[in-house]
Amino acid sequence: MQAKNAFRTYLAYTFALFWILFLITGALVFLKAPAILQTIMKNVCAWASTFALILLFKKLYPGETFKDFLKRQFTPVNVWDFLIPLGIQVLIAAGAYAWLFSLTGESVRDVRFIKPAAILPLLLVNITSGPMGEELGWRAYALNEIGRKRSPLGASLVVGTLWGLWHFPLWLVSGYAGKELLIYSASFMLGILSFSVFLTFFYKRKRNILVAVWIHFLFNLFMQVVIHDDYRIIVLVSVLYLVVASTMVVLDRSMRQKGIQS
Repeated sequence: MQAKNAFRTYLAYTFALFWILFLITGALVFLKAPAILQTIMKNVCAWASTFALILLFKKLYPGETFKDFLKRQFTPVNVWDFLIPLGIQVLIAAGAYAWLFSLTGESVRDVRFIKPAAILPLLLVNITSGPMGEELGWRAYALNEIGRKRSPLGASLVVGTLWGLWHFPLWLVSGYAGKELLIYSASFMLGILSFSVFLTFFYKRKRNILVAVWIHFLFNLFMQVVIHDDYRIIVLVSVLYLVVASTMVVLDRSMRQKGIQS
């Protein structure tokens, strides 16, 4: 199978599987299935891209075993590959919430964090959903495949666009409507494009999938540790990731050169 056709088939599988799993999850919610079963299925939905990769692996990587493919995803890294993005993402999250509170007139003393008893379940649910479920497909395969003929920036934007549209069903159940839904959807796309560039900046240095999983995990986690239902938080987070990602592209020339390279 030609590379272009293989990639298109991968996308078709990824989108189709997600819709199927999403509808099954919706049926479980409608039927008021046990909460634990609903949570498991919501996490399974996030694995659609990895399921597609596994199903099509022999066509995508003829002559290579899935075991060997996995081994290539765990290249040598050091602690700074994890600490630097952690520090930046802490600052982005803190800046976004501070910005929001300045708009709402709230005090830092009014900030409500999740209860200690909910921390462990939150960590387990988060790490086993998008971070572990999406990165093998969207980064290890899709980003590197697109990056063969494009710069890391170009590949990031293509993947970000596809990745954002893949989330479309989630916009429908976001709870927003009218103007708020439009703002939320537009901000989501801006945020995921910016985040895609941000993630690529760190991932391309070692191409270790754990770096991508870690950064994705932190993004999701920091959006949930503070209890707040103001839809503007996604707008502010997206703007700050855009600023940081743009700065990275300007400062790192390799982000603009053809081919995923360190």
